[in-house]
Amino acid sequence: MKHCSLAGISLWFSLLVMSSAAGAQSSQQPYSNSEDAILRSELLSSSPTLLPYSTSPLLNAVSLGFQDVVIQQLKGAKVREEGPDALMLSIQQQQEAMTRLILAIGVSPNQYAEGHWYPLAEAAKQGDIRAMCLLLDYGANPNLRNERVGNISMALAGQHIDAAILLMSAGYVPDDTEVSAVTKIGAKRGLSAVYEELLRVKHDDARMQSQCEASWRTWKLRPAM
Repeated sequence: MKHCSLAGISLWFSLLVMSSAAGAQSSQQPYSNSEDAILRSELLSSSPTLLPYSTSPLLNAVSLGFQDVVIQQLKGAKVREEGPDALMLSIQQQQEAMTRLILAIGVSPNQYAEGHWYPLAEAAKQGDIRAMCLLLDYGANPNLRNERVGNISMALAGQHIDAAILLMSAGYVPDDTEVSAVTKIGAKRGLSAVYEELLRVKHDDARMQSQCEASWRTWKLRPAM
Protein backbone atom coordinates (compact mmCIF):
# COMPACT_ATOMS: atom_id res chain seq x y z
CA MET A 1 0.00 0.00 0.00
CA LYS A 2 1.54 3.32 -1.06
CA HIS A 3 0.77 6.57 0.65
CA CYS A 4 1.26 8.79 -2.39
CA SER A 5 2.59 8.91 -5.92
CA LEU A 6 6.08 10.07 -6.86
CA ALA A 7 4.53 13.31 -8.08
CA GLY A 8 2.82 13.72 -4.72
CA ILE A 9 6.10 13.16 -2.89
CA SER A 10 7.83 15.78 -5.04
CA LEU A 11 5.05 18.29 -4.39
CA TRP A 12 5.11 17.59 -0.66
CA PHE A 13 8.84 18.12 -0.35
CA SER A 14 8.64 21.24 -2.53
CA LEU A 15 6.17 22.62 -0.02
CA LEU A 16 8.53 21.70 2.81
CA VAL A 17 11.41 23.54 1.15
CA MET A 18 9.26 26.59 0.48
CA SER A 19 7.95 26.63 4.04
CA SER A 20 11.46 26.19 5.44
CA ALA A 21 12.76 29.04 3.32
CA ALA A 22 9.91 31.25 4.42
CA GLY A 23 10.60 30.35 8.04
CA ALA A 24 14.28 31.16 7.69
CA GLN A 25 13.43 34.53 6.24
CA SER A 26 10.90 35.27 8.96
CA SER A 27 13.47 34.40 11.66
CA GLN A 28 15.56 37.32 10.40
CA GLN A 29 12.64 39.74 10.37
CA PRO A 30 10.30 40.92 13.15
CA TYR A 31 7.08 38.94 13.39
CA SER A 32 3.79 40.78 13.22
CA ASN A 33 2.37 41.90 16.55
CA SER A 34 0.07 38.95 17.26
CA GLU A 35 -0.06 36.25 19.89
CA ASP A 36 0.97 33.51 17.44
CA ALA A 37 3.83 35.62 16.14
CA ILE A 38 5.12 36.20 19.66
CA LEU A 39 4.94 32.47 20.40
CA ARG A 40 6.78 31.62 17.18
CA SER A 41 9.46 34.20 17.92
CA GLU A 42 10.07 32.80 21.39
CA LEU A 43 10.19 29.22 20.13
CA LEU A 44 12.97 30.25 17.77
CA SER A 45 14.86 32.11 20.48
CA SER A 46 17.86 30.67 22.27
CA SER A 47 16.08 30.34 25.63
CA PRO A 48 12.34 29.77 25.26
CA THR A 49 10.28 29.69 28.44
CA LEU A 50 6.95 28.38 27.14
CA LEU A 51 5.00 25.69 28.94
CA PRO A 52 4.21 22.82 29.07
CA TYR A 53 7.34 21.71 27.17
CA SER A 54 9.70 24.47 28.27
CA THR A 55 12.81 22.40 27.57
CA SER A 56 11.75 21.54 24.04
CA PRO A 57 10.86 24.24 21.51
CA LEU A 58 10.09 21.42 19.07
CA LEU A 59 7.41 19.85 21.27
CA ASN A 60 5.93 23.28 21.93
CA ALA A 61 5.75 23.90 18.20
CA VAL A 62 4.04 20.54 17.63
CA SER A 63 1.53 21.19 20.40
CA LEU A 64 0.74 24.64 19.01
CA GLY A 65 0.49 23.36 15.45
CA PHE A 66 3.27 25.59 14.11
CA GLN A 67 4.45 23.58 11.12
CA ASP A 68 6.94 26.21 9.97
CA VAL A 69 8.70 26.13 13.34
CA VAL A 70 8.69 22.33 13.36
CA ILE A 71 10.43 22.34 9.98
CA GLN A 72 13.13 24.65 11.31
CA GLN A 73 13.57 22.76 14.56
CA LEU A 74 13.46 19.21 13.25
CA LYS A 75 16.80 18.98 11.49
CA GLY A 76 19.93 16.86 11.71
CA ALA A 77 20.32 15.00 14.96
CA LYS A 78 16.94 16.21 16.20
CA VAL A 79 15.24 13.92 13.69
CA ARG A 80 16.62 10.99 15.65
CA GLU A 81 16.78 12.52 19.13
CA GLU A 82 13.53 14.49 19.46
CA GLY A 83 11.69 13.29 16.36
CA PRO A 84 10.09 10.23 18.00
CA ASP A 85 8.67 12.32 20.85
CA ALA A 86 7.38 14.92 18.38
CA LEU A 87 5.71 12.20 16.33
CA MET A 88 4.15 10.66 19.44
CA LEU A 89 2.80 14.03 20.57
CA SER A 90 1.23 14.76 17.18
CA ILE A 91 -0.54 11.39 17.32
CA GLN A 92 -1.69 11.89 20.90
CA GLN A 93 -3.17 15.25 19.90
CA GLN A 94 -4.58 13.76 16.67
CA GLN A 95 -2.89 16.37 14.50
CA GLU A 96 -2.92 14.49 11.20
CA ALA A 97 -1.28 17.23 9.14
CA MET A 98 1.52 17.55 11.70
CA THR A 99 1.97 13.77 11.77
CA ARG A 100 2.27 13.73 7.98
CA LEU A 101 4.82 16.54 8.09
CA ILE A 102 6.97 14.87 10.76
CA LEU A 103 6.99 11.58 8.87
CA ALA A 104 7.80 13.34 5.58
CA ILE A 105 10.77 15.10 7.20
CA GLY A 106 12.20 11.68 7.96
CA VAL A 107 11.23 10.66 11.49
CA SER A 108 10.93 6.88 11.62
CA PRO A 109 7.63 5.36 12.80
CA ASN A 110 9.72 2.51 14.22
CA GLN A 111 11.61 4.52 16.83
CA TYR A 112 10.12 4.51 20.29
CA ALA A 113 9.34 7.66 22.21
CA GLU A 114 9.96 8.35 25.88
CA GLY A 115 8.84 5.41 28.01
CA HIS A 116 9.51 2.94 25.20
CA TRP A 117 6.14 3.55 23.54
CA TYR A 118 5.66 3.18 19.80
CA PRO A 119 3.49 5.52 17.70
CA LEU A 120 1.45 2.76 16.03
CA ALA A 121 0.43 1.36 19.42
CA GLU A 122 -0.50 4.87 20.59
CA ALA A 123 -2.68 5.42 17.53
CA ALA A 124 -4.31 2.02 18.16
CA LYS A 125 -4.95 2.97 21.79
CA GLN A 126 -6.85 6.03 20.56
CA GLY A 127 -8.68 4.08 17.88
CA ASP A 128 -7.26 6.49 15.30
CA ILE A 129 -7.44 4.33 12.18
CA ARG A 130 -6.29 7.10 9.85
CA ALA A 131 -3.13 7.70 11.90
CA MET A 132 -2.50 3.95 12.01
CA CYS A 133 -2.84 3.71 8.23
CA LEU A 134 -0.51 6.66 7.75
CA LEU A 135 2.12 5.09 9.98
CA LEU A 136 1.77 1.73 8.22
CA ASP A 137 2.16 3.49 4.87
CA TYR A 138 5.48 4.85 6.13
CA GLY A 139 6.64 1.38 7.07
CA ALA A 140 5.62 1.04 10.71
CA ASN A 141 6.35 -2.44 12.04
CA PRO A 142 3.16 -3.62 13.80
CA ASN A 143 5.14 -6.03 15.99
CA LEU A 144 7.18 -3.37 17.76
CA ARG A 145 5.63 -3.15 21.21
CA ASN A 146 6.18 -1.89 24.72
CA GLU A 147 7.75 -4.42 27.05
CA ARG A 148 4.79 -4.26 29.43
CA VAL A 149 1.74 -3.91 27.20
CA GLY A 150 1.01 -5.54 23.85
CA ASN A 151 -0.44 -3.58 20.94
CA ILE A 152 -3.75 -5.47 20.83
CA SER A 153 -4.16 -4.84 24.55
CA MET A 154 -3.53 -1.14 23.88
CA ALA A 155 -6.28 -1.04 21.27
CA LEU A 156 -8.75 -2.99 23.39
CA ALA A 157 -8.09 -0.79 26.44
CA GLY A 158 -10.36 1.70 24.72
CA GLN A 159 -12.51 -1.06 23.19
CA HIS A 160 -11.29 -0.15 19.71
CA ILE A 161 -11.91 -3.50 18.05
CA ASP A 162 -11.47 -2.00 14.58
CA ALA A 163 -7.96 -0.83 15.54
CA ALA A 164 -7.15 -4.32 16.86
CA ILE A 165 -8.37 -5.87 13.60
CA LEU A 166 -6.17 -3.49 11.61
CA LEU A 167 -3.16 -4.48 13.71
CA MET A 168 -3.82 -8.17 13.09
CA SER A 169 -4.38 -7.56 9.37
CA ALA A 170 -1.06 -5.70 9.25
CA GLY A 171 0.70 -8.77 10.62
CA TYR A 172 0.77 -8.27 14.37
CA VAL A 173 1.40 -11.49 16.29
CA PRO A 174 0.40 -11.40 19.98
CA ASP A 175 2.43 -13.60 22.30
CA ASP A 176 0.84 -16.21 24.57
CA THR A 177 0.68 -13.83 27.51
CA GLU A 178 -1.25 -11.26 25.50
CA VAL A 179 -3.57 -13.88 24.01
CA SER A 180 -4.43 -15.02 27.51
CA ALA A 181 -4.98 -11.45 28.70
CA VAL A 182 -7.20 -10.59 25.71
CA THR A 183 -9.24 -13.76 26.23
CA LYS A 184 -9.84 -12.85 29.86
CA ILE A 185 -10.84 -9.29 28.95
CA GLY A 186 -13.29 -10.65 26.37
CA ALA A 187 -14.88 -12.92 28.94
CA LYS A 188 -15.13 -10.07 31.44
CA ARG A 189 -16.84 -7.84 28.88
CA GLY A 190 -19.15 -10.56 27.60
CA LEU A 191 -17.38 -10.45 24.23
CA SER A 192 -15.57 -13.78 24.29
CA ALA A 193 -16.70 -14.82 20.80
CA VAL A 194 -15.76 -11.44 19.32
CA TYR A 195 -12.31 -11.38 20.89
CA GLU A 196 -11.60 -14.99 19.98
CA GLU A 197 -12.49 -14.24 16.37
CA LEU A 198 -10.25 -11.17 16.50
CA LEU A 199 -7.30 -13.27 17.61
CA ARG A 200 -7.82 -15.52 14.60
CA VAL A 201 -7.43 -12.69 12.07
CA LYS A 202 -4.46 -13.35 9.79
CA HIS A 203 -2.06 -11.01 8.03
CA ASP A 204 -4.01 -9.72 5.04
CA ASP A 205 -2.79 -6.70 3.06
CA ALA A 206 -6.04 -6.50 1.08
CA ARG A 207 -8.12 -6.33 4.26
CA MET A 208 -5.76 -3.71 5.69
CA GLN A 209 -5.98 -1.56 2.58
CA SER A 210 -9.77 -1.87 2.47
CA GLN A 211 -10.06 -0.76 6.09
CA CYS A 212 -7.77 2.21 5.47
CA GLU A 213 -9.67 3.26 2.36
CA ALA A 214 -12.95 3.04 4.28
CA SER A 215 -11.58 5.31 7.02
CA TRP A 216 -10.59 7.87 4.38
CA ARG A 217 -14.06 7.83 2.81
CA THR A 218 -15.70 8.22 6.22
CA TRP A 219 -13.42 11.15 7.02
CA LYS A 220 -14.26 12.91 3.75
CA LEU A 221 -17.99 12.48 4.43
CA ARG A 222 -17.85 14.16 7.83
CA PRO A 223 -19.95 17.35 8.04
CA ALA A 224 -18.03 20.60 8.11
CA MET A 225 -17.56 22.07 11.58
